[in-house]
Amino acid sequence: MSFREKTVWVSFVLMFVLFGYYFWHVSQIMAGRADADTSFHLFLLVVVVLIVAEIAVRAVLRIRNPKEARAPRDERERQIELRARGIAYYVLLAAALLSIGSIHLSTNPYGLAQHVLLALVVAELTRLGGQLVLFRRDS
Repeated sequence: MSFREKTVWVSFVLMFVLFGYYFWHVSQIMAGRADADTSFHLFLLVVVVLIVAEIAVRAVLRIRNPKEARAPRDERERQIELRARGIAYYVLLAAALLSIGSIHLSTNPYGLAQHVLLALVVAELTRLGGQLVLFRRDS
């Protein structure tokens, strides 16, 4: 497994787990089983943990594979990134339209904000997942 593929795996797993927990908590708030005042602090905590964990794990990967980490992206890696971005763009577009449509379901600004955030997270997970699939398929 290449250095770039490892970093994509790290990003995918961290984002999936951390934002999975965050959106589970949001679903509890929307269902009335949790206090909405804690969601902003939880969001900040998730973002900080995500950033710190990404930096730490990538630093370990760079130390373990210094040559590969310094190597420029080859044509295959650039093509994989571009194709995954293209897929994620359409997912983001569809999710944004669904978020806009959620205005008609609820006039709750909190819910709308969470739908927009979910659209961004799903698009990013799609981009990372697309890269993983393409790395595996093309290897």
